[in-house]
Amino acid sequence: MMTTVAYLLMVFLPRKISGKYVMLWCLFYLCYNHLYRLIYMFGEFNMDISTFTMLHVCKLSALGYCYHDGAKPENQFRPGQKERMVKDLPTVLEMMGYTWFVPQCALGVFYEFSDYKAFIEQTREYTEIPSPILPSLRTLGEAILCTGIFLVMNNYFWVEFIYDESLYGPCSFEYKVYYWFVAMTVKRFFYYGPFKFSTGGFQAFGLGYNGLDKKTGAHLWDKVVGCYVLEIETANSVTPMLRAWNHQVHLWLKFYILARI
Repeated sequence: MMTTVAYLLMVFLPRKISGKYVMLWCLFYLCYNHLYRLIYMFGEFNMDISTFTMLHVCKLSALGYCYHDGAKPENQFRPGQKERMVKDLPTVLEMMGYTWFVPQCALGVFYEFSDYKAFIEQTREYTEIPSPILPSLRTLGEAILCTGIFLVMNNYFWVEFIYDESLYGPCSFEYKVYYWFVAMTVKRFFYYGPFKFSTGGFQAFGLGYNGLDKKTGAHLWDKVVGCYVLEIETANSVTPMLRAWNHQVHLWLKFYILARI
């Protein structure tokens, strides 16, 4: 329903306003999912459809705005909009493919429709994709390392300890600060693993390929990146940390929230 309604809005509304209403519809539908779970399944561990619809909000709203951009003259494009814009209304098959693209249909990360279409049609940088085996295995190794760090260190520093007043309460202020800092660092590695697995998956089937580095001529595999672990852990302010954490959603916020609203 989420995809169908968004598609019908693009079909029947004028292109100059379709992006806005696709965005509103997607956010409304996501809010409905969250409220439904809050009312009827609060505190339960269920297979939650919002794990998919949250990312689908990004995908469909971005497509709505890119389709809107496809009708603008070139002199009205902001930086980057020309590369992402969608000239023609996607076919029903393209919409279904974009919605249920296997490598990210369960969770995955946000990526642009223009990249998906170029990948499927083998155009642009996807005309000749080099072997993804080594880059994806390298990222797989990083994912396993992050998961291993969490599984080992969580035995010694777990966030739930902080909520045990009988154990955590009597500790000194200095130890509380120390424990909180280490425990939250360990907890971040719980998320780094899935982020890295998703990044490696996109590299493995080719959509993560990003052409050649203009300076070195090396192949780039950073078209779709879940997070940048080193940048997060060494960030000296909130801004670069948020840019590196859940990087693809950061791009969606940058291009379709900040730049549009």
